[in-house]
Order: sequence, then C-alpha cells, then structure tokens
Amino acid sequence: MTPSASLPATLATTVDSLVTLTLTVSNPTASPVRIDYSSGQHFDFTIADAATGAALWVWSADKLFSQALTNETIPANGKVVYTAQWKPTKSGSFVATGSLVSLSHRAAAKLAVSVP
Repeated sequence: MTPSASLPATLATTVDSLVTLTLTVSNPTASPVRIDYSSGQHFDFTIADAATGAALWVWSADKLFSQALTNETIPANGKVVYTAQWKPTKSGSFVATGSLVSLSHRAAAKLAVSVP
C-alpha cells in the first residue's frame, strides 16, 4: 500500500566518532495529522556509499518491532523528530536518508555526509 499524503521532512547530521542522524517531519497545516503505521516501526535511516549507491547501514536491520497497527498525531503546525546514531567503519562520502515507514503518509529526506 502506497501512502497517499505527503509531509515535508528535513534531515540533519552531526559527525564525530558517531554520525547522529535527525529526521524532522513537519505538519504545516492548521489541523492535526494522524499518521498510521503497520507496526511499531515509525521511521528508518540508511547510509549508502556516495559513489556506488550501495547501502552500508540500515538502522532497522538489527531491530524487532511490534506487529500491531499503531499511529501518532502531529499537532497543527507541529513536528515529530526521530534520531539514530551510526558508527562509521571507514571514512569517505556517503548519502544519508531518513524516512517515515507509514501506511498513510510519505516523508523522506536525503543529505550528503562526509566522514573524515
């Protein structure tokens, strides 16, 4: 099932010994927005090699999520913020992606990340 509605999203990172990823999903409307999920997983992050596009890390890959319909509401003109940390195994240029894993709404953002 493809979500029919879209919400704006931004992705920010900080780089030190870990890369901290912060996905912010906004509700720009004057009414609350209910987001429906097929499980306890609400978001995901991936890191891909910038040159090849090969995925190097997926946040959800080693996690288990409840198998129940869930939802959350973003208040009018509000936002929700999700964070995760990635421990790089090499330096280089990468592409980070953060996205909702939702039945009702699409939201995703990408960002170039350089690890010294």
